[in-house]
This record gives sequence, C-alpha cells and structure tokens, in this order.
Amino acid sequence: LCQTCRWRGAVAALAPRAHGVGAADRMARPAQPCDLPDPPTPADRRFCCLSLADTVSTCMLNNAPDLYAALRRIAATTDADLPALIATADAATQARLRALDQGLLAAILSKARTGHAVATAPAIRAWLAGQSFPAMFRPDISAGASIALLTAGQRPDMPAFSDRAFDGWFAAQGVPYGLGAYAEDRRVYTSAQFADAGGPERRTVHTGIDVFAPAMTPVHAPLPGRVLHVTYNADPLDYGHTLIVQHEAGGASFYTLYGHLAGDRRSPGFAGRARAVGQAG
Repeated sequence: LCQTCRWRGAVAALAPRAHGVGAADRMARPAQPCDLPDPPTPADRRFCCLSLADTVSTCMLNNAPDLYAALRRIAATTDADLPALIATADAATQARLRALDQGLLAAILSKARTGHAVATAPAIRAWLAGQSFPAMFRPDISAGASIALLTAGQRPDMPAFSDRAFDGWFAAQGVPYGLGAYAEDRRVYTSAQFADAGGPERRTVHTGIDVFAPAMTPVHAPLPGRVLHVTYNADPLDYGHTLIVQHEAGGASFYTLYGHLAGDRRSPGFAGRARAVGQAG
C-alpha cells in the first residue's frame, strides 16, 4: 500500500495513463494525500495529486532500507533535484535524508543520471591527463623496495594498522615503504561507529592509498594548490592529523586529502608543487 497516494500497485495502475496526470491537476492539490477509492476507478486516476514520476519516487524513498540505492533508482524516473525529492517524502524519511551529507546525496543523483558525480568531473580529468606529477615521497616509491600491506589475511603475522605493535612489525620488514591498497574491502569499517541513516550497508571500500613510512617522512604535494583545511580527526580509525589542499584545473576546483599525518603540518596557505605539506605520522 503506497502511503502517499493510497493506491495498491501504484506504478502498474498509473503507468498506462501517465500523460493523463497533468500539471493543472498537481497544482490544484499540491502534495496532498489522494483520497481515492481503493482501487481507484479510471476516472479517478487523473485527479492524483502527484505525477507518475513523483509517485514512483516517493514510493521508492519512503521506508527504503537503503536510501542511497533508492536515490540511484529514482534518478531513472525523474529529474527532480534533491530538495524536491526530500519534500515529497514522509517525515521519517525526510529526517533520515537530512541527517546525511547533502553534497553526497546530490552527487549520487548526478552520477546515476550523467555518469559524473559533479558536472566539472570531465574537465578535471582532461586537465589532469595533461599534467606531470613529481614524487610525493623521497626517494620515489617506485625507485626502491616496498611491500603491499593487504588486510584480508595475506600476512597473518601483521598486526592491525591501529595496533601499536604494527610499527615494530613494519620496521622489521626492512623496506622503506608499505602500501595499503586502493578499493580494498576493509571489514574493520563494519562496526556501529561507521553506521549512518542511509541504510545498513557500511562504506567498507577503501577509497585512498595508504603509504607507510618512517615517522616524520616528508609528504609532498603533487600539484600546486592552497592548503584549505587543517584539522585533527580524533575518532578511532579516523584520519587523525588531516590536511586538505585545493587545486585549480582550468577554473574547476578539486581537492586532495592527506590523513594520518604527524602533528607538524603546514598551516592554511599556499602549497607549491612538490612542496612538503606534512610528515608521515
């Protein structure tokens, strides 16, 4: 039973007559529940207060266990923006949506509709393709020995990264750098600490590259930019000392984030190409 329009099988009932629900009908009864027979007669259908797209969208959102997945599906049914979608939801779903990062939700809609999380993504990628990047660590990681530090049991003797015993274990490996994999599924992020109002699924995919090096090893910016944000994220398994640099790609801004740094970091201001912005923590 659709709690917005009180129609069982709302999609099946409305789809053949989508063009019969006009703007005038919606404006006459904006956002009011439909008080129609159950099931409605064909003559009643055109008085629905919501368009087909609005009805489908609201049905998908309300009580959805996974709001992120619901938004991806909704993107195929309507071009309504995020505030409009939130406005059509019930009170409980509105509260869940507003508790989430609004920029992230807008990016999910954009990605589903256009293939790009932000409109400037193609221009930024094209600009980056024409750049050269100096080494962020000296000596260059690619010039010497390093080891992959995977977390799915490939190294049974390796302590967890957050375990103080890890430092001694890594020093005993006899290599200058260890690398934590991009896109690795890290089950450590399944705890309640990483839950949000969007749904039961945790964001366990690691969306960065970890570089393990001796403490106070300088970390260099790969591109010129402005140190935009310096903070300390104190929660367990969070970034710790963190720095964000803003870069410009032909008028489009993008950002690089450096976490797990030592306490001695740069203050907000200009960061030149290959200039140290912090030290490994």
